[in-house]
Amino acid sequence: MKGFDTSIMSRRTLMAMSAGLLGVALIPNARSEPALPSGDMMFADVEAYAALGDHRTASPGDSATTAWLRKRLESAGFTVDVQAFAWPRYIPEACALTLGGTTIDCLPAWQPTSTPRSGLTARLVHAADTASVKDSIALVTIPYAPAGSFHAKGQSEPVLEAIAAGASAVVALTDGPTGEVIAMNAAPDLRWAVPVVLTGGKNKPALERAANEGTLATLASSGRVDSAARAENVIARKPGIGKTIVISTPKSGWFRCAGERGSGIAVFLALATWAARSVGNPMLFLSTSGHEFEGAGAKLFLKGGAPAAGDVGLWLHIGANVACTAVEVPADGPRRLDGPSKQRGLMAHQALHPVIAEAFRGQAGYETPQPPDPARAPGETGIFLAAGYEPLIGMVGAHPLHHTPVDLPQVATSPEQLASVATALSRIISSVAART
Repeated sequence: MKGFDTSIMSRRTLMAMSAGLLGVALIPNARSEPALPSGDMMFADVEAYAALGDHRTASPGDSATTAWLRKRLESAGFTVDVQAFAWPRYIPEACALTLGGTTIDCLPAWQPTSTPRSGLTARLVHAADTASVKDSIALVTIPYAPAGSFHAKGQSEPVLEAIAAGASAVVALTDGPTGEVIAMNAAPDLRWAVPVVLTGGKNKPALERAANEGTLATLASSGRVDSAARAENVIARKPGIGKTIVISTPKSGWFRCAGERGSGIAVFLALATWAARSVGNPMLFLSTSGHEFEGAGAKLFLKGGAPAAGDVGLWLHIGANVACTAVEVPADGPRRLDGPSKQRGLMAHQALHPVIAEAFRGQAGYETPQPPDPARAPGETGIFLAAGYEPLIGMVGAHPLHHTPVDLPQVATSPEQLASVATALSRIISSVAART
């Protein structure tokens, strides 16, 4: 595949791909239920997904993911459609802050407002220094919040306050566990009045020293818009008898997204391979783009292509970081630990709680489902709940690598975590299918 980056893929994955075995190797489970792909094969899917590149909506990596998912789902026996939609894509060309002889890499905050190509030069000052903010480059800190979203309370406010005080541009420190820049989800119509860029907490000492001294700085943040770009939802269907079972997961994200998106994609594909042979109900597998921008693809699907709520026997939404490992983040970079990430959970309608508790017994966070609440439900779970789908399960996890460039396979997830989550979900689906 042109542009296919194998640098982050294991030898095991490459051997499996060359042998045409992805999604085929099967393991029996202890309850003699229909077999799922093995944890190793799911992990190979995480690696393959991450190797397709950054997954920003309508990007080449997002389009490559569409083609990959379509091929995989068709191979499993589904009829696959692609629902395309226009998405003008901002392509960064330069984004850095220069302080004397030091250059600090940054990431534009979406939707970006560019500086002149030659850059914008002004003194870097703390936004809290209200007497000096006007016509400056203001330095703010965005409080750490696991969601990585300007929608969350307290995330956009420091930036908006600096702009209201007259700053010519804003540099926002995202001071999370890894020290890396944390990309921030945003509303599609959010347009900053001045250039706003994000940078990682590892740059905090240098930036705070410069702001203390009012150092003259140059911010260069420019790019272009591909107005012809298009994003796609992938919709796979299998006929059957009874009510439709819907399995959904987003496919777009800021960087390689191995834990955030890849773990869910791998579980999604494993369930599709299993369900094609094992579930008699009509099945609909949905993977949406536009996640970073208020679930744009999911909202589009509900406008055209979604089954009526009364025809759905179960909607399972697989959100962010659903099968991640615990990690530690020492100075030399993140390391995977044994065991699952501790920050995870699910919402589900009450009728499903007993079967969920049984299927996820011993899996902390998932074995104690919470009642559904559209006002608190993250991401697309809230969208589908608000649309009236019931019963619905929405899964999500928080993770230190979320929305960072270091969310990579070898530190974000493992075959064991993928297999445990997929196995539990297959048991829940089997239970629901038997009753619908």
